[in-house]
Amino acid sequence: MPNFLADSPPPPPLPAPPAWEAWLWESLLTGPAVALMAVLLGLLVLPRLGRGRLGLAVAASGLAAGLGLLAWSYLTITPREALLERTRAVIDGIARGDAAPADAAFAPDVRLTLLGTDAGMNRGQMLARISGDMNGRYAVRDRAARLSRARASVDGPNTARTQVRVQAVHDSTGYPASTWWIVHWRRASATGAWEIVNLDLQQFDGLAPGTRISP
Repeated sequence: MPNFLADSPPPPPLPAPPAWEAWLWESLLTGPAVALMAVLLGLLVLPRLGRGRLGLAVAASGLAAGLGLLAWSYLTITPREALLERTRAVIDGIARGDAAPADAAFAPDVRLTLLGTDAGMNRGQMLARISGDMNGRYAVRDRAARLSRARASVDGPNTARTQVRVQAVHDSTGYPASTWWIVHWRRASATGAWEIVNLDLQQFDGLAPGTRISP
């Protein structure tokens, strides 16, 4: 019997964004870090060198810059962040047995891939399974899943991927499961909105790669 409790090594992660881009636009720590360094330099270091007035200017300027960076990071939503948020919404909806988030995100030609094998399900069948099976035989405890290690990669002007680890407990058996998913996104030509073209089960901890799963 497969050991679904096995702590399998994680699959290869998606490419990370440039460090400067992540720190400038996506991290809420950059602004406070800049402000702290400026204050330390201006109020502790420069006064000891006899440059007290310069120190006050450095501290004030650094504090203003740090607060500005914090506001910028908080208010700016990058494409990666937006895709990750939509990924979470779809997976949270699936865990609840609510097909509405998936219905809003699925492309007309969306596919489901299970460990490298196409599941042979179309859009309507996938949505029906969410509404039916996720409220029945596949229901998870508390209708909730734990998402972690989420990453996103914008691979081109019209293509992107998100990757996430999903952990949940089967409601009727109490058995936990850990899976890794790649969500493939495409920008719709008509609207410019991102839509899901493939839900790809990348890894099911405890199962060998290539294992055939019946959806």
